[in-house]
Amino acid sequence: MFLDGNITAAVSNGNLVIQGSSEDNQILISRPHTGTIRIEGLEDTTVNGKDSVDFSQFSHDLSIQMQQGGDDQVAIQGPFKVPHDLQAHLGDGEIVIEGSTGPSPLETI
Repeated sequence: MFLDGNITAAVSNGNLVIQGSSEDNQILISRPHTGTIRIEGLEDTTVNGKDSVDFSQFSHDLSIQMQQGGDDQVAIQGPFKVPHDLQAHLGDGEIVIEGSTGPSPLETI
């Protein structure tokens, strides 16, 4: 089976940090129920070696680091609240935010 890459996701100092690989990564970030954030790999992408990983609510930033190469696709599906800043760093690919309510500060570099 051909895998499109394994991304890593972890909470560090209250920040939820998602780190891509050099492969094409496709992920969905969602809130399946109150108090849980799910990072799900799509199209053979894995998250920490699994199909998906759930986290308790994080308290600071959501940082998406996908600039390692590959054509990355990131979808954030709401409703979804980021407590502080949403930072996204992508090389090739796109990030789509759909169905979220209220303003979400987005920092791009």
